[in-house]
Amino acid sequence: MSVSLHNTEKEQKYLISSLQNPYLDKRGSELKIDMSDSLRQSMKNFQNAQIKNKNIEIKMHKEIVRFRIILLSHCLYLSFQEVNIPGRESPILKIDMNSSIYKCFKSLFNDLWVKYEYE
Repeated sequence: MSVSLHNTEKEQKYLISSLQNPYLDKRGSELKIDMSDSLRQSMKNFQNAQIKNKNIEIKMHKEIVRFRIILLSHCLYLSFQEVNIPGRESPILKIDMNSSIYKCFKSLFNDLWVKYEYE
């Protein structure tokens, strides 16, 4: 994927699963891994990137999510999480900000962003 956590020119917002997400165990069972370990490593990677890039914002969610949205100021990236395939191995779509799909997923992302404002 061409999204770089170290790209300081673009605003980047990430909604990632909370360790308290009740759906983590189900996803971990599907993948036969401990999702808590994976999530802790992701959090550490994001925190390290935030030291170098002040344009990164992160919020934690507790939703069941079968897709990943990475919202940038000029586009979004969308990937689907299949039952037995880790998200990082899923195909990724780059969606231009002028498309109706972008507007739809941006609205969903923003709704979740607001929902988890104070979590």
